[in-house]
Amino acid sequence: MSKDLNKKYHKLILMQLAVRRTACLVVCGIVFVVLANVRATATDAPSWRIVSPQKTDKKLPELPPLAVIANRDDSGKTWRIEGSLNGTMAVAESDFKLSFERQGWQLDKSIPLGQGKQILLLWRRGNSSIILMLHESGVAKTEFAIGLDDSPRQTGLPGKLPQGLTKAQTGTNLK
Repeated sequence: MSKDLNKKYHKLILMQLAVRRTACLVVCGIVFVVLANVRATATDAPSWRIVSPQKTDKKLPELPPLAVIANRDDSGKTWRIEGSLNGTMAVAESDFKLSFERQGWQLDKSIPLGQGKQILLLWRRGNSSIILMLHESGVAKTEFAIGLDDSPRQTGLPGKLPQGLTKAQTGTNLK
């Protein structure tokens, strides 16, 4: 009888081990699937929110593709468009230059402000001009603001030059 009891006890222990092993495999499989999904979402490229400028004003240029518009104001009393662009200020400046030059805008002036954290860029096309302010706001984030001046401009300087200013200093060919 003790041999029968030993065999039953032995079978019971083997069944418990099989159940434990199966349970461990199921739990390990679930953990593996969960961790694989977490790792996949953590290593995916960041999702970009691309905003088309929805042109309300034909004189405003198209923005770089990854520019995110935060505010738009057509009142003429403040910046027309404000937003941000991921990347350093040098990358943002390069993106805006490529985008604007493709549309026929010419860079007229570049004015650095402060210790290289801000820059003003003046662009011209025909009688319109745009002022673009870039401000590095973080490690890899640049904020921008765009203003538009489409008032008619005089070409050249007025007939009389200010005192002390010569024709050579104006950079124009006055007759």
